[in-house]
Order: sequence, then structure tokens, then C-alpha cells
Amino acid sequence: TDINFIDLELPASQTTKSNNAMQNVTKEHQFVKKALLRKSDLLHKMKRWEELVPTLEEIINRYDNQEHTDLKKAVERAVIRRAIALLKLGKSEEALPALNSVINRFKDSDNEEFYEQASRAMLFKVDILEKKNAPSDELLPLYNTIINRLDSNSQLMLEEKLDEIHCKRFDLIIDENDTSMLLDASTKLISRFKDSGKHQEYLQKAMIVRAETLDQMGEDEAALKAYDDFLKRFGN
Repeated sequence: TDINFIDLELPASQTTKSNNAMQNVTKEHQFVKKALLRKSDLLHKMKRWEELVPTLEEIINRYDNQEHTDLKKAVERAVIRRAIALLKLGKSEEALPALNSVINRFKDSDNEEFYEQASRAMLFKVDILEKKNAPSDELLPLYNTIINRLDSNSQLMLEEKLDEIHCKRFDLIIDENDTSMLLDASTKLISRFKDSGKHQEYLQKAMIVRAETLDQMGEDEAALKAYDDFLKRFGN
């Protein structure tokens, strides 16, 4: 999997050599816990991904429960690192459920850093699904969610990925032939690209589709303006 467009990584505030959660653990098994957590930290630092994955799995399986709430941050770190490690190894099929775990755990998080991890995991997930030629009923809801979460993001690499998602989403919605979806998708695409100079072929398609859709809806005044806007831009 190409993971260069954005790096799913831990918030800096969560990456520590010593685990603060270890300060309050009970004496029973505390050395096992400490050993597992330090082993995972060292494997991650050394980029030994193959060995890291089963270590993280063990941390999650042992401590992701109500009996070990003191290790909540360590488990959260393990969930994110597991996704990273599997992506680094190019194990797309195994990475999908790991990414889903990141998404499900953090998608509604009040913590801005963890909320962002869920958004980035969605980008990795959509990249994998696209390469698998996943059907539109898998891709379209994910495209919609990503756009709703990240559409105002100004980071260059994120912005370029979102441009691609807008275009791919538009293609899928054209195939759906749903009037309200077409109007929404074409309007958003026009707004995104009208002043950017990018993806002009998609801008042209979106402007004529929007005009035709309004025409079919009987919105004569809006359709006329949409056709005029299209001709002003592409009619010469």
C-alpha cells in the first residue's frame, strides 16, 4: 500500500519512552505489563514491523477491557501502531480491520489528535479499497464521510488527496443517477475547483451536469444561470 500521501502516526504527546500509565498499576503482573509495553516501544523505534504486530495484538487482547482502564493510553497507542505496522508491511487485507479499529475507536473522539487519526485511517482505507476495485456501495459512503470531515483542510498532501476523492465520488454519483446526489456533488466540485485551475475537465463536467440536473428538475431560472455560467467559462 502506498502510504506516502499522509502518515498515520501517533500524536507527539502520546509517544513516550516510559509509560505514565504504569505508575498506578497493581503489583500483580506489573512487570509483565511493563515488559510488553517497553518491548512494543523498542520494536516500533527499531522499525521491526513483523515482530511488532503480534506484540501489539497481545497488548490489545490482554488490556483492552474494563479491568485495565489504567492502560487505556497504552492500548490506544497499540491500536494505532498496529495499523501503521501492517501498512508498512504492505499487508493490505490485514490492515483493513486494523484501520477499522482506529476509525471506530477515534472517529467521534473529543481529542483533536485522535479525531485526526481516524480521519487519516479513513484515507488509508479508501486507498486500499480503490486498489481492490471495491464496489461503489463501499467507496461512496467513505468518500462522503471523508469530504465532510476534511473538506476544509489546507494541508497540501491532504488537499490533493481530497481533490482525487471529490472527482472519484462525482464519477460514482453520476452512475447512481440520483438527482439530489448529483446536484450536491456537482455543486461541491464546482465550488472546490472553479478558482483553483485544477481538474478543469471535472469542473467542465460538473458545471454541465449541474445545469442539466436543474433543467430536469424544472428549476428554469437556476438552470438558465447554470448554463450561462458554463458558457461563460467554456463556450469560447
